[in-house]
Amino acid sequence: MRTAVVLAGGLGKRLRSITGGYPKYTMKILGHPLIMYPINTLRMFDLDRLVIVVAERYVKLVKNDIKAYLDDGLDVVYVSNPYPERENGYSLMLAVDYVDTDVFLLSVADHIYTYGVVKKLVDDYNSSIDFLVGGDSSPKYINIDEATKIRADDNGRVLNIGKKITRYTHIDIGVFIVRRYAVEDVRYLMDTEKIKLSDVIMELAKREYGVYVSDVVGNVWTDVDTVDDVQEILYGERRAVVETVLQELLENG
Repeated sequence: MRTAVVLAGGLGKRLRSITGGYPKYTMKILGHPLIMYPINTLRMFDLDRLVIVVAERYVKLVKNDIKAYLDDGLDVVYVSNPYPERENGYSLMLAVDYVDTDVFLLSVADHIYTYGVVKKLVDDYNSSIDFLVGGDSSPKYINIDEATKIRADDNGRVLNIGKKITRYTHIDIGVFIVRRYAVEDVRYLMDTEKIKLSDVIMELAKREYGVYVSDVVGNVWTDVDTVDDVQEILYGERRAVVETVLQELLENG
């Protein structure tokens, strides 16, 4: 897993009142663009290549905004998404063409999480798994109403995933381990108008691919969807998540 994909194809409309119309992942959180939190944590796993999917109108902006935070030793590929309204699943389909490994790490751009979160997924991954979904059976620093829920069986196999499901066992943390060929095998989903990441996961589950959840319970993470989330991160309990991640990054150089 020397390649990671970060999905930053959205427009961040819900935070425009505080971002001035710019995408939320460029917003500074304690001095760092939001997108750099997942990127820097993923880089602790000795990446060779980083693929970032960005809405077409923001590619130049993102390049300029984060280039100072990236060193020359990492192969960074920016993939332009001309249709950001088609959701994260569509962004994933675009990214696969630039993935050069059979298995890769995948993250959304607006979640902040520690090294331990990704380490748990890496430790749980095995060759029988095609799509490993990071989940938390007892999350602390999120708004459950806003979150994507997961229902898994006793063996960890994903049965359902989505924001509106009422029966669930975990909350989606926005970090995954993916087999490239599995995504390539459902590329026909690109013919639909909108493709959420959960749609891709459910399609693979229906086709009996190995879709499982990795429970990261006890590890620290949060997400940034609303103005209230930002306030909690800057001034409330969630600030502890950011400070923990920043301390990890400092210790790891």
